[in-house]
Amino acid sequence: MTNLSIKILSFLSIASMALFLVSCSGDDDDDNNDDFEPDESDSCPVGEWTIPDNCPGEAAFITFNSSGSGFTTQPDCNNVCSEPASITNFNWSTSSSTVTLSYTGIIICGQDSGVPDPDNLSFSCSSDGSSLTINGQTWIRVGSSASGSTGGTGGTGGTGGTGSGTTDTGQVAFWTASETLGGSYIDITLDGDTKRIDKFFSSGTPTCGQDGAQTFTKDPGTYDYTGAGEDGSSWSGTADVTLNSCLTIQLTQ
Repeated sequence: MTNLSIKILSFLSIASMALFLVSCSGDDDDDNNDDFEPDESDSCPVGEWTIPDNCPGEAAFITFNSSGSGFTTQPDCNNVCSEPASITNFNWSTSSSTVTLSYTGIIICGQDSGVPDPDNLSFSCSSDGSSLTINGQTWIRVGSSASGSTGGTGGTGGTGGTGSGTTDTGQVAFWTASETLGGSYIDITLDGDTKRIDKFFSSGTPTCGQDGAQTFTKDPGTYDYTGAGEDGSSWSGTADVTLNSCLTIQLTQ
């Protein structure tokens, strides 16, 4: 089990939701690829990193954005909820060989699970930039041959919390604060995909991937969307999906 998984598990135990992640463990993969040359803008730890077999056949991911935000995603090894099982969002900074993660939220099975205390973790990078070691756990840069992957199921950054995202996608989540808006449901269509909103948020703003909001994961770009309520009401507009970020759109009267 990764050190970041342990952090998540310790927090989950407070929320009494730890059981489904107990078996998520995997062997460290510390192979480096001498031929891999990361983009100069992706100086370590900036980039997306993975443990390809965090649990059998499923990878864990951590992303450090150059803006200072980031997120981790942990797979659901016990098939208790929709993947990813947990998404941890954070802001990060480095000092010498220490990376500080200031957490901004954890989403477990689509539910907001609060904010744990910050972590100060040791880190180092391989000379060719293909691997990142955090507290003794080795992560492989996505896109290197050692990772065996060109992307994966990730979390969020930007304005929201989590959902699925990779280094080449972004997310947009639709939601409403009214129990009666649109009747008993609103169908949202974006880029040919349709999802149904049948819950509401009485307070606060949801994050991408959170239960009650409908989240779309798309390549960066501008997309038209439409909404159709059960009562015949309608909405339309555009959503600007940006790389590794979460856009939230509230439907109102």
